[in-house]
Amino acid sequence: MSFNARYGVRSSEIGEDYRLKESGAAYFFQECAAEYFASKGFAGYDMARRGLTWLMGGIEARFSAPMPFWREPVYVSVWIRGGSAARMYADFEMAGEDGRAFALGEASYIAAEIEDRKPLKIAEFLSAFEADPRCALGGFEGIFDVCGKIPSAPYPPVSRKVRADDIDFNSHLTNVKYLPRAIEALPDEFIARRRLAGYAIKFRREARLGETVESSARASGNCALHELSVGGRPAASVATLWEPRS
Repeated sequence: MSFNARYGVRSSEIGEDYRLKESGAAYFFQECAAEYFASKGFAGYDMARRGLTWLMGGIEARFSAPMPFWREPVYVSVWIRGGSAARMYADFEMAGEDGRAFALGEASYIAAEIEDRKPLKIAEFLSAFEADPRCALGGFEGIFDVCGKIPSAPYPPVSRKVRADDIDFNSHLTNVKYLPRAIEALPDEFIARRRLAGYAIKFRREARLGETVESSARASGNCALHELSVGGRPAASVATLWEPRS
């Protein structure tokens, strides 16, 4: 069983072509998933009352052009595919007004204690959802596997502090900001000639207000591998897949 919601493409989420940016699509998934969790009594504030919180373990997404145009509707479906001992797996699909899916993806969630971030057994939360075994990315190879190892030297790193408007209800850098932080370490000319076809993120450490996130990247062909770190400690590993702009 899936949870479905309709959103509209806002001007703050589009590029110079007036179409939804691939990095902006993550906001729609996050919003729809949050609404789904809230419908089961697992919103962030529900969890906080129990001294708990949600953490994202990882996310992967694929995109197919063209992306929706400004003010066009976006239809998002989210479903729970299953779980392991400590992780719950959510898949998603986004479609435009013509019904064509332009984004597919999956993410893993961890329920943890607020104080020490100790993971809990996921069974209690998983049982509240009706599992749907469909795998949104079943026909794709994982992006980290596609990219493999890139031996070239990294580009000069880019550093930026976590600001107040980067923070979410968990008091850390919101998950949807990791992708833009990773991409900004790529040269402008690399990005100008390509469009983002997919990305995968493995979250490793939270970044909090005032901390500096350093982003580094190396690329080969249409693949790039990125590392985000905070205080010299890994915060996330990111792989991005690109296609030439037409």
